[in-house]
Amino acid sequence: MRFRALTSWTMVSILLGSIGYSAAFTTASYLETTHLVDRIASEAAAKGKAAVDAQAPAPRQQFASAVRSGLLAASGRPGTVLTRDGVAVAETSEGVRVTVHWNYPLLSYGGRAVLSVPLSVDRSISMRP
Repeated sequence: MRFRALTSWTMVSILLGSIGYSAAFTTASYLETTHLVDRIASEAAAKGKAAVDAQAPAPRQQFASAVRSGLLAASGRPGTVLTRDGVAVAETSEGVRVTVHWNYPLLSYGGRAVLSVPLSVDRSISMRP
């Protein structure tokens, strides 16, 4: 009876540890990607606001393309799991809307994700001074 209880508690501990590990790394992936989107958007916003102040032609298009190209360039870094299909930058009346979707793999087998968590970040960035 004691061996069965020890085995049961060991399995429960391993399961809870795995869930905690997965939750921690999924949260870290979300926070890292959110920080990346915010950083790239703020850098592009500073340039975009300067273009608006200078009355440059089509500043929103330049702003949107700068944000998209920055995010796609950052997706080549190790640990970043962004894809071209998952990054959407749309022009709005006030600026741009950045939407990023990606999947964080929880369980992989043979190099393929068997179980993954879908995550997304949605930001609206204003170009008004």
